[in-house]
Amino acid sequence: MQEKIELLKSINTDNSRFVLKILEAFEKNKINLKNKENNSSIITNCIDSLDKKNVINLDKIWSKPYFYTTMRLKFNEIIEKFSNISYEVISKNPKKFCNDIVKTKVTKDFNKPNDCIDIVEFIQNLNSSNDYVFFAKEKDEETLFKEDQIKKAIHIIKIKDKKEQFSYIYDEIYNYLDEDFISNKYCDFINDKCIAQRHLVLYPMNRKDGCCFMQIRKCNHLHEHGVCDVKCLACRLFSCPYLSKKGVGYWASDFVLLKAFLNKNQRKQLIFDFYKDKDSVLEKVLHK
Repeated sequence: MQEKIELLKSINTDNSRFVLKILEAFEKNKINLKNKENNSSIITNCIDSLDKKNVINLDKIWSKPYFYTTMRLKFNEIIEKFSNISYEVISKNPKKFCNDIVKTKVTKDFNKPNDCIDIVEFIQNLNSSNDYVFFAKEKDEETLFKEDQIKKAIHIIKIKDKKEQFSYIYDEIYNYLDEDFISNKYCDFINDKCIAQRHLVLYPMNRKDGCCFMQIRKCNHLHEHGVCDVKCLACRLFSCPYLSKKGVGYWASDFVLLKAFLNKNQRKQLIFDFYKDKDSVLEKVLHK
């Protein structure tokens, strides 16, 4: 594997760097997954002695559309193709291989089993006063995802003030995007210009500030070299057309907590209110 990675580093093209970023994100996720396993409270052995009313059987909760986002499916497919191909095959034409693998197409089509309940519906019917025990036949990544989302939902339900609830959800999604999108550096800045700016895709040549929407209007919160002094969720959720075409994209409907606690109009307010600070956005969300 390392030999193939070094080969991608040596050709140093936009697509080879993109594949490397996906591979790096995958390795980082494996470390995070191990930490989640260690901190998990999921029981995998016999639960006959427990009060069934307080047992959450994670195997009966359906979360595939939220866990397997289109972006995750595409990246998983790229990782699988890269892992399964030999160094000899890649080395014949590494640039073509990277160009082809980035164009990988995936389809998202899941059917919920009749004996399972959608995780959003489950959360909306939760009783936060119970002390729940989590059960699953095994601790895999999707099961840990269900546990994490339900525990956060229980915490949110216990918050009685609506604005505080929304504030917690806002921060959760924003911090996730910071960790996933920003830390993985999908924008691929070189000399203060992102990959889309370098390819002149809808962006003026002289812009070097890192704001995707700068061509539309000036953001008052943006400073030199793309430093922004507000937590705007809409800006964090946005992916430019160049990255969207590569499969980098986030949708409000992919986030369990947004769908479980906010109605459609409230979610729309969050994802389209660009250039605004958190407090001003949440005030509008409260009245939707």
